[in-house]
Amino acid sequence: MPPFRFYLISDRRNARHDARVWLPRLAAAGLRALQVREKDLSPAECFAYARELRDALGEAHPGFAFF
Repeated sequence: MPPFRFYLISDRRNARHDARVWLPRLAAAGLRALQVREKDLSPAECFAYARELRDALGEAHPGFAFF
């Protein structure tokens, strides 16, 4: 069983706000995982985007899961 009960799936094309802004806020509220699912990006671009999100999250949430 994963160490979280729910997770968020990214969709930057339909999001009203930048994930680099809302992800730290949701993590502070208890979110523990994010599935980066950006179908229009190449694998390299998706990996780069996931790294941007990880960097935006910062060191405050070391157990946060990206998949």
